[in-house]
Amino acid sequence: MIFERLQLVACLPLVTNRHAQGLFVRGRSNVRPKGKGEKSRSSSRPLAKRSCFKCGELGHFKANCPNKKGWKKNNKNNISGKVQVKQEVSYASEGGESDECYAISCDEETSGKWILDSGYSYHMCPNRKWFTTYRSTDGGTVLMGNNHSCKTVGLGSIRIKMHDGVIRTLIDVRHVPDLRKNLISVGALDSGGCKIVTWNGVKKVVRGSLIVMKGIREGNLYALRGTTVTEDVAVGTSGSGGDPCECTRLWHRRLGHMSEKGLDLLVKKGLLKNLKKPCIDFCEHCVYGKAQRV
Repeated sequence: MIFERLQLVACLPLVTNRHAQGLFVRGRSNVRPKGKGEKSRSSSRPLAKRSCFKCGELGHFKANCPNKKGWKKNNKNNISGKVQVKQEVSYASEGGESDECYAISCDEETSGKWILDSGYSYHMCPNRKWFTTYRSTDGGTVLMGNNHSCKTVGLGSIRIKMHDGVIRTLIDVRHVPDLRKNLISVGALDSGGCKIVTWNGVKKVVRGSLIVMKGIREGNLYALRGTTVTEDVAVGTSGSGGDPCECTRLWHRRLGHMSEKGLDLLVKKGLLKNLKKPCIDFCEHCVYGKAQRV
């Protein structure tokens, strides 16, 4: 028994070597044999050496043959479509340039609107009478979008009555007489700590939690909701001859949205000389402030 086991152990390496040799001999070769037909050729040959089955020419297949019916017609349509797209793009670029020129250097009368624009670095206004503070400057030019330069002759501040009735002062406004539009620079507002939000045709200038400016889209421009306050209008609003509702609204906001009874008490005590009889209309901020979550 022991002798037979020793014979089996001695024969094991030979059997393993035979199996290894058998696997090596019967394994698949890495070299593919070349066949006699066309199908055995590699499909990675260059396209220039392949001939078309339709016309016999080299460089294309039957599906892309130029002599195929309907190919010329479709190709003409594609070419005409490309030309049409180029014409539309060139027309759009011409329209964009004309809009830009219209906004800054048209020959019509100066408009009283203010435009919220992100393409300019400074606030600019052509009307000298609107400035509440003014300082003449010697020299200086402003380069427009159409490479036209306009001379700056002064610098000052302008008061604007906003959409909420509050009069705010726009500082560092350049006086450029050659302009035909009043421009508010969005970049200057951003540098001053304001946040600009544009959505659904409305541009809002937010500082903290208060909307200080609001612009409505008219065409491709955003026009400010507000009017310029000249010296005469400012005196009439703050004096006794102003609108009582507007004066009440102003004091209502100055005193932290005080109630009508509180304002009436201050009027009786003679603390609000410019206000005779308070009349508060609907105040959206008061409604939101007193609302409670359900």
